[in-house]
Amino acid sequence: MNDPQPQPQSAPTPAPAGPHVRVIQDHRVLREVRVTRALRIGRLPDNDLVIEDELVSGYHGRIERAGPGWRYTDLGSTNGSIVSAGPTLHAQESVPLDEDLQILLGKTVLDVRVQDGAAAAERTGAAEASLRPRVVAVLGGRRMRLPVKEPRAVLGRGPGADVVLDHASVSQRHCEIRREGAGFVVADLGSTNGTRLGVERLTAPRALPSGSHLILGEADLLFVHDGTPEPDAAAKLDRLVAQRRVGRAAAAAARRELQRGAGTLGEVLVLAGAFTPGAWVEAAAATQLEPEAAIRSRRRAVLAAVLLAGLAVLAWLLATR
Repeated sequence: MNDPQPQPQSAPTPAPAGPHVRVIQDHRVLREVRVTRALRIGRLPDNDLVIEDELVSGYHGRIERAGPGWRYTDLGSTNGSIVSAGPTLHAQESVPLDEDLQILLGKTVLDVRVQDGAAAAERTGAAEASLRPRVVAVLGGRRMRLPVKEPRAVLGRGPGADVVLDHASVSQRHCEIRREGAGFVVADLGSTNGTRLGVERLTAPRALPSGSHLILGEADLLFVHDGTPEPDAAAKLDRLVAQRRVGRAAAAAARRELQRGAGTLGEVLVLAGAFTPGAWVEAAAATQLEPEAAIRSRRRAVLAAVLLAGLAVLAWLLATR
């Protein structure tokens, strides 16, 4: 009688390595972590990954294993978790972490890189190559979108400039925009009229986030790129209409442009003539009110109007007695 032969055992499938997460604020990497277990993220000190950002909730989100892979889940945050090229996640909504992506939490970007050897490196390289930096320029009554070459581009009036701004107030080689890590930096090149980032005149290189306002002489510029997910553009547009900063016809045209992927909300509205770059930056900041604060403000306004109406009625009744 033959003894039964042992059957060959298949080697267990190794668990996939956890994602690598970089915490980025103002285009600076503040911290890097390799996820090996469930990672709770938020502003309170008992989180596994603490983020000092007033727009991040106490317990904002969690990265955890889900079957063979990993997922990010929003934990009911106030401002949501905005996924690059994807949805805005709210309470208990999640997204699989099966490819490189970025998630915006308040003013903080979580740059999530999957650990998949050559494939991850290939995706990382593709993501870094697809930021598409550009400026929307308002100059001499013209509005134009001009690409910014990576990793370095010179802006100026001269024929050697990569981004040509043909105006006497702009120097031949006025300033440069260069790629540094996950973001960009702007530096003045000794121009005659200076380079301003918003109201600040540059005396040293400065980080240049997407959505920045640049002034070169009389050239008014909005700098944007695709590396940072844009907060919910539709909701922001609704607020602008409610604030009467954008007309309904202009808003409808902007929605059509956004649906066909024509760019960020800011560049669409600036190109359409609804805003100058500086006015857009101010308007965008005004739409960042916390929802609860806006609701409380409206309630106070309604209450004040009711009280005034009641006093007017009372005064009328007293006057007619």
